[in-house]
Amino acid sequence: MNIDLNYAGMNAGVLGAWLLIGLIAGVLAAIIIRGPRPFGHLGDLLIALVGAFGLGWILRALDIDITTYVVRFAPSLTRQMAIWIDVFLVALIGAIIIRIIMRLIARS
Repeated sequence: MNIDLNYAGMNAGVLGAWLLIGLIAGVLAAIIIRGPRPFGHLGDLLIALVGAFGLGWILRALDIDITTYVVRFAPSLTRQMAIWIDVFLVALIGAIIIRIIMRLIARS
């Protein structure tokens, strides 16, 4: 059995970038939506990654491509840079949505 670790362009550098973007998005979401942070930065990272994957899945199912809008808004950007901005925006918005849901659950 051969496992391809470079699936869809994923390698250690890309994984590291995803984790860094997730951490930044999670911390920003915690600043925007104030509330308890029981697991600190690790919790922020996990919330952003879950939010990014969840919202990314929903956007794909609805056939919404944020990268296209980023390129339209800033045509001087390369496609690769627009993809990373897409990843950050989806992670940030997903983390904010998860934090709002967590806040609503905690209040009830």
